[in-house]
Amino acid sequence: MAAERVHRAATAVAAWVRRGSRGDAVPLGDTHDLERPARRTRLVRLGLAVALVAALLAAVASIPGPHGRRFLPADTVAMVVLDLSSSIRPTTYKLIGFELASLAKTDQRVGVVVFSDVAYTALPPGTPASELAPFARFYSDDRIHYGADGSPLPRNPWEEWFSAGTSISSGLRLAAQLLGQTGAERGGVILLSDLADDPTDLLRRWRDAMRAAPDELSSTLALTPPMAGAPPSATLLLCHAPEPATTASGRGAVIEPLLKLGTVTAAKVSECRYVDILEDAAPPRGLRLTVRNTLAPTLDDAVVAAIVRLRASPVPTAVAVRSLGGAFSRVPGDATAFAHRDAEAMVVAALMLPDTATLADVERALVPWRAVAALGAGPYVNFQGSATAADLAAAYPRTTYTRLAAIKQAYDPHNRFSLNHNVAPARLAVRGPAA
Repeated sequence: MAAERVHRAATAVAAWVRRGSRGDAVPLGDTHDLERPARRTRLVRLGLAVALVAALLAAVASIPGPHGRRFLPADTVAMVVLDLSSSIRPTTYKLIGFELASLAKTDQRVGVVVFSDVAYTALPPGTPASELAPFARFYSDDRIHYGADGSPLPRNPWEEWFSAGTSISSGLRLAAQLLGQTGAERGGVILLSDLADDPTDLLRRWRDAMRAAPDELSSTLALTPPMAGAPPSATLLLCHAPEPATTASGRGAVIEPLLKLGTVTAAKVSECRYVDILEDAAPPRGLRLTVRNTLAPTLDDAVVAAIVRLRASPVPTAVAVRSLGGAFSRVPGDATAFAHRDAEAMVVAALMLPDTATLADVERALVPWRAVAALGAGPYVNFQGSATAADLAAAYPRTTYTRLAAIKQAYDPHNRFSLNHNVAPARLAVRGPAA
């Protein structure tokens, strides 16, 4: 069947080439002057035809036949490394199932390693490929269920043992170990995954990169949820303000570690004025955005885990983690109204509820956020979507609040400026600002 398709394709291409020298064209009197360009055109068409035939041969050869498609030579032991994590997309699940079903039809000898956050040997090396057929069934539509964050998860015997994280290296490492133990002369690894980045690993790598970064570099890691059929994504926003004499290679060396955090799908780095990055923003129609933030003294693994759990909540939630520290942290805590100068990062969450959501709906949606806020020192009021007494108490420690209240008493004793996170006047007779 494949040979017939190749023959028909090659015949069609040959006919296309021959049409370059058809004899049914209108005769011209100056054809002699056109012979050299005509020969050049025929050579170009012939070259294109050869390339097209080669492409057709490769395409047809890649179509699985009734005996399946192998990825490695028949005498090679193939270790199939199978991704069961929650980071892969529904379309990828279907492709994995298709490839497993195709490989199961071959006479290949295989082994299977499944992985998510850890790796596990599912089939030992040397197993007939036909044993892959049951694995393919895990990736059919009727075997896929969805987690709390909307992530697709296939039903499989290991779902209770994996955390749904992604550690591709653990799967590849175990496959290499198993191949080494078999003593097979020829072995290879087939990785079936979409290579998506695990948010836990991504947050940790970003944290470690920023801890080693110079003061002149700040960045924000924004994690967006799956919405409207689009997969979850990560966006890295950075600002590098080096000394004017810094060379281009020096600037690139500072930014490069951030570009190696994960799978980069698009990148744009350019020099611009601060005012040029500002834009007018308005809440999207049909949504009720609920925004909260906290300043984390240390972005340790407990905070990272709480952020990941927040992203997995039923309500779509975008999370932005902004690096602090550096010169920001060297300002004394009592020098300004902003007291939490020792924070390593600011965590901002935007929960996306329908515009019909009630206050009770908002409170339920905020339950996972409170686990993050409990690990922070308090909010930055400019990014806080609520203004309760608890918000004020967390944003302004007692000594800071007392000092601000005294200033308010001196300059606004009647509290005319109150449509904010309001610090009420101290009702004390104070001459000028308090020290």
